[in-house]
Amino acid sequence: MSCSDTDEADPKIVPLIGSSCNEEIGAPDPCPDEIVCQLFYSVIRVSVVDEDGEPVILDETELRDLDSGEVLAVDQTVEPEIGYVIAADYMTDFLPREGHCLQLTGYINGQLALQYSFLVGHDCCHVVLLAGPSTLTLTI
Repeated sequence: MSCSDTDEADPKIVPLIGSSCNEEIGAPDPCPDEIVCQLFYSVIRVSVVDEDGEPVILDETELRDLDSGEVLAVDQTVEPEIGYVIAADYMTDFLPREGHCLQLTGYINGQLALQYSFLVGHDCCHVVLLAGPSTLTLTI
């Protein structure tokens, strides 16, 4: 699997631009027809912090499927200590088990602050983060 991130940003904010979608991961065995899953709803979140570890609130966000270009979520409501949702169990219907690149883009004062791709798949029951950090640190 391969994903790339490119974008131009205003030099007043040092944007965090990166990707965790460059790893080759083999296709797993198909999910069994009859599988028993735990009854909880799994959500993958990423925290955004400054250099001092303090939560950063993004003014605007966008979560995009890099293969299709489809925007999956815009301007998420977030509590800084909880983080931004990059995947949830409802996505197991369209995410391949071996992973798919989803890109989180965030803006502060209309300027690109971060753009990072995550490799997200599932274990036949719940979404799993296959590659990418759970915390992004911005230089502001």
